[in-house]
Amino acid sequence: MIGEDFHYNNFWLSDYGMKMYDPEETQQFIGREIDKSGLSPLRKVPNHYSVHYSNVLTLSFLILKDTHTCMSQEDYQLNGEEIHTIRSWLESPDTPAPLFVLPYDGGSDVYYFGIFTDIQPFIVAHECCGLYLTFTCNAPFGFSSVISSTYKINSFVGDITGSFHNASAEQQDYLKPEIRIFSEDTFDGTEKIVIKNITDNNQSMALTMPRGASALLLDCRRQRITDENHRLIAMSDVGIAMPDMTADSYVSAELYTFYWLRFVHGNNRLVFSMPNPNTISKIQINARYIIKSGGF
Repeated sequence: MIGEDFHYNNFWLSDYGMKMYDPEETQQFIGREIDKSGLSPLRKVPNHYSVHYSNVLTLSFLILKDTHTCMSQEDYQLNGEEIHTIRSWLESPDTPAPLFVLPYDGGSDVYYFGIFTDIQPFIVAHECCGLYLTFTCNAPFGFSSVISSTYKINSFVGDITGSFHNASAEQQDYLKPEIRIFSEDTFDGTEKIVIKNITDNNQSMALTMPRGASALLLDCRRQRITDENHRLIAMSDVGIAMPDMTADSYVSAELYTFYWLRFVHGNNRLVFSMPNPNTISKIQINARYIIKSGGF
């Protein structure tokens, strides 16, 4: 993969006097496999359920010193300290971190999440003149920058309408956002809000704000709730009934039927309802679209 520059783990490649060059390796799009039943004497045609990707995306890089920083033949070579510094930078994250490649053609910004899984020397005349890098993503595709929509509340009691556009490449899948609910001061424990997605069959999520918190973060993809200090909030603290572990109806308890906001492909019409006086000042919805650019 080549581009103008890339950013990872708080630094740009150019900060180290390096530049991307063609690794002469063809990038591959990730194939998909069909999830289906087997054949039997009674089943001549298999049942098809869905599809899944066969692997995650890997990106190949070749990095060499920027020719503008080299004054002699020796300057093109990487010494031991330079190799140590670059490897320390690239290999520090142990969990998937965002990699942003600045494209040559000015196309869409794409963020890949993953880690550098392999770093090998590029040898010319018995000298290390660069590094081959392999970046393994945590998904078969890249993501957009964070798309954010903010809805002002101003202590309004009633309904406020809004919208959110889902331009994800996964057109038949849902986009699951992060929702941030902010207070003018702190929640008093009586404020309630209902967030309805009219486009998603009028489904809605109803919440009571926890007393003492100044903000609430709902991660609809991971299905967890935290406060402004990243402390986990119990479902019961936001008005969601917890199941009775001894009840026969445990598997159908409200915890398992709670609707987490999601977006269908295209424009989604939203309604925010607050049935009683509140200190809610604004609601912010953040999401990243899936972009199937591959990584050339």
